[in-house]
Amino acid sequence: MSRLGAFIAKRWTIALLCAASVSPALAAGHGLLGVGLGDIGVFESGDHLLASLEWRTRSAWLGPFAPWIEVAGTEQGSGFAGAGVALDVSLGAHWHVVPSFGPVDYWHGDGEILGEALEFRSRIEFDYRFTDGERLGVSFAHISNANLAHRNPGTQTAELRYWHPF
Repeated sequence: MSRLGAFIAKRWTIALLCAASVSPALAAGHGLLGVGLGDIGVFESGDHLLASLEWRTRSAWLGPFAPWIEVAGTEQGSGFAGAGVALDVSLGAHWHVVPSFGPVDYWHGDGEILGEALEFRSRIEFDYRFTDGERLGVSFAHISNANLAHRNPGTQTAELRYWHPF
């Protein structure tokens, strides 16, 4: 298989696995649509603007875990798309903490090379939920390939996030 063919096959395999993992929950139609704006490479000198779009919902078959699917990109043409699970923990009437984890397909464009297309995103988010269900929060994430490749520099993100309920 050519190098381009292998690249396309790997991308489609990751995309199909991500879509299959969240499609039953997305079909239910209830969830949160989130828009984020922040920084990738937070603790590095080469930080860049990051914008993201994420869908998160509840699923009876995952118990307390909520599936998510996200796409994000930078002005340098780097970004990622992936899916995973989140745990939405209420800390009272309005505050929530939401840890999440999942695989992402990373492309570097003109940005940082992280060593492999398959990376893993672990994130912690702190949200304030308004009475109408909308949320405003901050999130901090680490993206790394878990030493699956020889090179594993990883990177960090920080975002301000707005969530709209559906």
